[in-house]
Amino acid sequence: MFFMSDITAKKEKEEHENKMLVKEVQAEQALRIEQDRMINALSSDYRSVYHVDLDHNDAVCYRGDPEDDEQTREWIHFPFYERFKWYAEHSIDENFRNAFLEFLEPENIRNGLSKSPVISYCYLVHRKGKHYYEMIKIASVHPADETEDDTVHAVGLGLTDIDEDFRNTMMKNQALVEALEAAENANKAKTAFLSNMSHEIRTPMNAIIGLDRLALLKEDLDDETRNYLKKIGESASHLLELINDILDMSRIESGRMIIKKEEFSLYDILEQINTMVMSQCEDKGLEYRCRIKNNVAEYYIGDDMKLKTGTYQHSQ
Repeated sequence: MFFMSDITAKKEKEEHENKMLVKEVQAEQALRIEQDRMINALSSDYRSVYHVDLDHNDAVCYRGDPEDDEQTREWIHFPFYERFKWYAEHSIDENFRNAFLEFLEPENIRNGLSKSPVISYCYLVHRKGKHYYEMIKIASVHPADETEDDTVHAVGLGLTDIDEDFRNTMMKNQALVEALEAAENANKAKTAFLSNMSHEIRTPMNAIIGLDRLALLKEDLDDETRNYLKKIGESASHLLELINDILDMSRIESGRMIIKKEEFSLYDILEQINTMVMSQCEDKGLEYRCRIKNNVAEYYIGDDMKLKTGTYQHSQ
């Protein structure tokens, strides 16, 4: 008894499956090559790049520095922490060494990456007669929230030379500090100058006010002279109050200006302002008049000094 079957369809199916499998393998290889090129491009700023298994303290150099003969060769596995501890003891400045080793503690890496996708540390290196600043950057291969136990197990680690940028930044920061110190010193000098000048000016002003008051005590003064002396006294008192404000420059600069709440006469303020403004207008050939519209009270509560100063400045 004989059985016969057509195997053509079966062979064609197998050939088709083999071709599809070959295409999948080729596609995966092409993707891997493209990924490798991308990683190399992204890591071009790093002198070396490592893959680190935190669970097993295992590291492998993915991209090495061809000029570094002390570095473990690419694709050779080595104990992660011990190797970088040796690097710290032989190359990193002692002022940065302990912080560098603390930064590389596996638990510290995990804690840092739980708060930020990338962590980094800058430090000073002494190697082969050169002194430069370097930075180590670490990122998780799989973020903690993508793992079953919410823990980072593997990281990518890169070392890069940042000496030029870091020193430029330090120079700029130093320049800012020096500029700030210069500004503060200039401000102190200005305050001291104003304070000294105010004291020197206040002495003759007090003398003027005192002599003016003595002159007003004379009974044989005619009305015009008495009026002039009163206006001189009012103007001198106003100027003395301005000087006293300058003496209190520290309060002005700190933004703690105090507004007084005292009773004052609006008509007296206007008379003093009119005296100061009118004389200036006459010198310039201008006519000055002050009119009070509507009913105003005789007395108000406030800071008459600042009101006079503001009104006088606005009139100028």
